[in-house]
Amino acid sequence: MEAETLAFLKEIEIRRGAPIQWRTFCTWYGTNRHEGLERVWGVFLYRVGDTFYLEDFEHQNTFLGFPVRKRKTDKPYVRYEEYFRRDEVQGTMQISKRIAEKIVQGHLDPKHVKPIKGIAKVFAEHIEMVTLTDGSVLLFSLMDRKTFLAELEKQQRNHS
Repeated sequence: MEAETLAFLKEIEIRRGAPIQWRTFCTWYGTNRHEGLERVWGVFLYRVGDTFYLEDFEHQNTFLGFPVRKRKTDKPYVRYEEYFRRDEVQGTMQISKRIAEKIVQGHLDPKHVKPIKGIAKVFAEHIEMVTLTDGSVLLFSLMDRKTFLAELEKQQRNHS
């Protein structure tokens, strides 16, 4: 691993007071918390103990690999961090990106959402909807859904 990556991971472990037990990158789509928040870019998803964390970082837009200057109308970057404990997870399901956007924008109550199925499952982009016990949802696209679900399950078994 690169020294910069190791330093980044070590900084997180110091901040959290424990080692990272699992990690991946995913695309963060948003939440219905905080009056709705949508950000479509990569984030670092990791687990420390029984808590999962999502952290984003400032991005540099590029075109064909070359940096693109920010426009004056671009909103300033504000770092976003979210977390949830395993025991707060009421359930997960895969939904379409279109449905995820409606949830984040406040046009659809997550309670009325059904899992993606049929032809949409083949062609639509899959978004993981994690429903928490307070009724809020977190929405992100995972590189490896099976491993994420196994990590949630691992924690559940450890608490039993």
